[in-house]
Amino acid sequence: MSERQRCFYGNKKAPFLVFKTGVSHHQHIQDDNVSMRHGFGISLWKDIFPLQIDHDCQIYANPSAWWNAEISLNFLRHHFGHRDNMDDEILLLWGDVSGHWTQDVMDNAASINVVLLKVPTRYTYACQPADVAWNHPFKTRLCRRWVERLRARIANHHAQERIHAAKARESTNKIADIASKEIQAVAREKIAKLQAENESAAFELVAPKRQEITAWIAESWTELSATTIVSGFERLSCLGILAVLVSLKSKKTLKLSVLCSTDLLTLVLRTRQFTQATNLLAVAVLTTSNLYT
Repeated sequence: MSERQRCFYGNKKAPFLVFKTGVSHHQHIQDDNVSMRHGFGISLWKDIFPLQIDHDCQIYANPSAWWNAEISLNFLRHHFGHRDNMDDEILLLWGDVSGHWTQDVMDNAASINVVLLKVPTRYTYACQPADVAWNHPFKTRLCRRWVERLRARIANHHAQERIHAAKARESTNKIADIASKEIQAVAREKIAKLQAENESAAFELVAPKRQEITAWIAESWTELSATTIVSGFERLSCLGILAVLVSLKSKKTLKLSVLCSTDLLTLVLRTRQFTQATNLLAVAVLTTSNLYT
């Protein structure tokens, strides 16, 4: 089955994750971090690299934790730069993000027969399959894992509080016994020591580690069914359009007649931004950004 045929069956590519990290004060080290370690320093990369293998994903980092042109290029190379049939065109739906549309990114996409299409940001709710169908269940799964973690930490804190309360009652009895038997100076010292040993720790909300977040994202992404993925395109009534667009050259002007049989025609006429194939349709993609998603 060719790349073109598989794209409508809800198959998913490995997600790309972007974390926040600092920048080295030494430019040559930072250059190595970007080119060799996806933006991470040497120490962090030792933890991150195994995560990529364990969870079948790609993990990058920069100071803003935001998608950029360099990651776009790596995304294209990773998913499409070494496919079986490089002569087949791939339709890639990009969001209207600056890092998606630099000249280097567009040139690289053209060189490997990837056709880039986008929609205006304001209309992603209506013509972005991710927003229409699977962002909500995906984020719901992430939220559920965060809540489960929070509940576990709260339950553990309550358990520790019960243990502390039991120890506090025991200490109270010891303090009363010491106060009645010891001289005042000695009693004060022993009582202060007992009280220090039984100080209650306040509940502390600790952010999840990168390892946890990576696992949550990978698991939530895996749990999305092919049916859910495909429904994002079906509900837009755009499967037929996308099948036609795959066969278009990236610089070829798209005729509006192609859209006349779909519900997108009104949207196209309203936005006035769809005269070329490269400006027709978009999906903001930060994890897995083509029709495989």
